[in-house]
Amino acid sequence: MEYNNSTIQFLLNDELRTIDFNSDKSLSPTTTVLNYVRDNAHYKGVKEGCAEGDCGACTLVIAELGDDNELHYKTITSCIVFIPYLNGKQLFTVEYLADKQNGLHPVQEALVKTNGSQCGYCTPGFVMSMFNLYKTVESPDKRDVEQALSGNLCRCTGYQSILDAADLFKDLPKEDKFSVAKEEHIQTLKEIAENASDLYVEREHEIYIQPQTLQKALNYKKENPEAVLLGGASDLALLKTKKHLDLPHLLDLSHIEELQTIVKKENHWEIGAGVSLEHLRMAFEAKFPSFQKMLDVFGSQQIRNMATLGGNLGSGSPIGDTLPVLMAHQAELLIETASSQRTEKLEDYLL
Repeated sequence: MEYNNSTIQFLLNDELRTIDFNSDKSLSPTTTVLNYVRDNAHYKGVKEGCAEGDCGACTLVIAELGDDNELHYKTITSCIVFIPYLNGKQLFTVEYLADKQNGLHPVQEALVKTNGSQCGYCTPGFVMSMFNLYKTVESPDKRDVEQALSGNLCRCTGYQSILDAADLFKDLPKEDKFSVAKEEHIQTLKEIAENASDLYVEREHEIYIQPQTLQKALNYKKENPEAVLLGGASDLALLKTKKHLDLPHLLDLSHIEELQTIVKKENHWEIGAGVSLEHLRMAFEAKFPSFQKMLDVFGSQQIRNMATLGGNLGSGSPIGDTLPVLMAHQAELLIETASSQRTEKLEDYLL
């Protein structure tokens, strides 16, 4: 199988960025979004606190183009997201929210009014989580606010003044500068999607592939059984950021749409291995309220936006949060290779 694309494209705020990993040796496919934004794009507002996705100081916002041709926003902990994930997406940094013409963004104004910042180290992360809430929930209630801020830690102000800022959201204007530029950004992301092809980077000590279809991923895995599967990297990235290990051969499944669907069949649900835990939480809110309640406290919203159900099962952890619920519902796995399929009960798979 031959590959000839070593390039990704994405919007950084409103600027089209192109990275060719073969020509730019300063960047690796396992460079984190945080390090890219700080060291290469020179946006220093985003901070690193824990390097494992816990503290929220590194929170940034991503917009993805949905099937409805609308932008869908979500938060990420940029310290444990690799830059190929940005391929075909839009990334927002805290510096972009305000400008000389419009002044502070409404969510920043709200935080100022309630004195929601002291040392300021955590503040950019809080602002980005609040910006995401502003863009995704029209009239957030207490539960929405708590979910949005559950992945951001503060040790100076305390949370009450920050929660007070979120209470002001109902009075904020519904339109912002992003609304004005939305159609232009959507068109750019469409053009990137139309020209998308499988990413393949091969260097002396690393190989990274990001196929666009499931069949290509299965074929590649057959030819390269040593390749490690990568979903949202919420677990695997810590080998890089905490243990400082090399990840020599990664098969990135994050851009395979076939793995990101939830389908209701006659007497069961089919959930793709690439479905994020936040997608699952939202989809099952009315149908499986107990499952949804458990997912409410599964990590944080930023982590759930990236962590996949397949990754949670594939890690084989005996304390994996989804496992007891799925086994109680007699879940089965559809395990697929390039040439065959089989089903297996979840409890047998774990053995």
